[in-house]
Amino acid sequence: MSPFQVQTGIRFFFECLSLFPISDWFAPGAGEIDEEVNHFRRVLPSGGIVMWRSAAKDPWYNAAFERAGFIVIPLGIRTGPYEAIDGVNM
Repeated sequence: MSPFQVQTGIRFFFECLSLFPISDWFAPGAGEIDEEVNHFRRVLPSGGIVMWRSAAKDPWYNAAFERAGFIVIPLGIRTGPYEAIDGVNM
């Protein structure tokens, strides 16, 4: 619990987290990703959502989210080298 939670007794959670593509910077298989994902699990209620964006078609760290109990569902995967899935260049 945070110092605020200890002092006030108030527990708070997020329902949805939106991440920058920071996970792409971890080395594949890095233990830090499990630590990061476990923090997300800790602050999200059951049914909570984590959304992220990756340049990879199948990011290696999807497995870390699955190990933590998340269901990983891609919302869009690019189909070719010149076909964007949105208006953001990565």
